[in-house]
Amino acid sequence: MYFLTFQVSSPRLTYEMLSSVQIPVDEIVTTRDSTGALSYAFIHLLRRVTEQELDRAVKTLETSHGVKESNIFGYDAIASSSLNLSELIEDHPGFQILLQHEMNKNRDFCRWTADGFSGINCGYNLLKTRLLAKREAHASSGVGASSFGSRAAAGGRGSTTSDEEEEEPCTRTDGGGKKRRKTGENKIGGGVGGPSMVPFDVVMDKMWEGARNSLQIEQQRRERAEQDANDLRVQLSEQRRNIKKEMKEKNRKMKEELFGLRQSMVVLFNSSVCQTLSLS
Repeated sequence: MYFLTFQVSSPRLTYEMLSSVQIPVDEIVTTRDSTGALSYAFIHLLRRVTEQELDRAVKTLETSHGVKESNIFGYDAIASSSLNLSELIEDHPGFQILLQHEMNKNRDFCRWTADGFSGINCGYNLLKTRLLAKREAHASSGVGASSFGSRAAAGGRGSTTSDEEEEEPCTRTDGGGKKRRKTGENKIGGGVGGPSMVPFDVVMDKMWEGARNSLQIEQQRRERAEQDANDLRVQLSEQRRNIKKEMKEKNRKMKEELFGLRQSMVVLFNSSVCQTLSLS
């Protein structure tokens, strides 16, 4: 699973685009955030794809379809859950905007699945359940924590998808056909003693603060670039003046040498004439 951030002007990520760069997916969830001038996409893959492979694929899509990466301050353009679960996709500010757009029925929210249904439990629905459980745990502040803890231990059971279907933990099948639980994927870290979920407004404030800092850094970079350009223009102007001065001085000396040579030739000619007359 990966969460990607693009410039808002980029086209919406589609199954056809990813198939053209050999990225197999069975779920794509996208939205646009006009206020943050960003576009987000969650993808669930059919096979393991490294971040380097996906980055190369996105670079290819930038050339072929105009898909341009961007990022929120403090987050990579291509994000995934870390192996030790210290960084989770559902904690990404962009994913929280994605969920908010789904709940608010935002017209920019779009979800595609390979089977045409929204009940895939190993992708968006699973992360949505975990995020909602975290928010519930944070909102309860200890009240009803035992009931939340029981749901957390069950991997988010009790929450429903948009189709009112009960969520099941993400599972995989081994070579013998026996189902086994994918370790770590359904841990949410909530409940009694678990880390609390940062409120959405705090996340948004940090995101805007990061965006303002990025704008300030960009403004400073542009100011430095303009100053460097001005300094370069001054240096070039000074060099042009020096070159003109040197050329003028060389022309003057050349004229003086030509004048002296002409005078010498006149004197030589006159002396030759005088000698010829004296001999005659």
